[in-house]
Amino acid sequence: MKNFFIIIILLIISFVGNSQNIFDSLHTAQYASYLFNNQQYNLAITEYERLVFLSPNNEQAKLQLIKSYRKTEQFGNGINRLDLFQANENFVMTNDFSNEYVKLLLLDKQNLKAEYFIRQSNILNQTQKNEYTLSVFLLDRNYSKSNNFILENKVQTDYYKSLVEISNSAQNIKYKNPFMAMFLSVFVPGLGKVYTNDWKDGLISIFFIGVNGYQSYRYFDKHGTKSVLGWAFAGISFGFYTGNIYGSFKSAKRYNNRQDYEIQQRVEKTVFGNF
Repeated sequence: MKNFFIIIILLIISFVGNSQNIFDSLHTAQYASYLFNNQQYNLAITEYERLVFLSPNNEQAKLQLIKSYRKTEQFGNGINRLDLFQANENFVMTNDFSNEYVKLLLLDKQNLKAEYFIRQSNILNQTQKNEYTLSVFLLDRNYSKSNNFILENKVQTDYYKSLVEISNSAQNIKYKNPFMAMFLSVFVPGLGKVYTNDWKDGLISIFFIGVNGYQSYRYFDKHGTKSVLGWAFAGISFGFYTGNIYGSFKSAKRYNNRQDYEIQQRVEKTVFGNF
């Protein structure tokens, strides 16, 4: 019986000794890749961090780690991790890492830092530099700068052409002058809102001011200047009139902001959608 237990113990020790370590570099890499490919990026980060610790020279693991941070929208963490990699003298900033770095900076709205990195980089090719530089100008809403850049730099990629189209659209926006809207509403109530393409509010303003003004006129004509209702309708009409003037100013501002917002949405959809 004693010999039987000894044999069992020896078999267990032999099995454990010959069994594979599921936490070694090879298995960690396989599991991390499986998680990444199945879009389980948060879990992939943990595995890639372990893999980078186990294999400090595994550049592919580092790249996949940075991508995982970007995919989980942990842009700041990805930037900090890549900065730590760059602090190691043995680290090589390849084109893939450079692209990830620019993407993270733009997504994190660090446009100035991104522009500086693009300009100083000797890793990114000229086409990439041009695409990223134009992206920065558009994200910064610096349309005059983007148009000047386009005149000096011709790139034939579809992505660049999409950015050029957006820049041209932004340059051709016809903004509404808020003071012109006010001026028009002073002379014709509601006309300022019509000028800002707010036809519905413009027509409503004309209707309410006209109706109350007419009612005021009727009561004054019938009862004279002592008519309470005449003054009441006059006050209502004047309130609508002055409110409409200020409302026309705000309407022009809203119109302009809406144009800027729509362009910026196109920019972000195009730039970030390309990532």
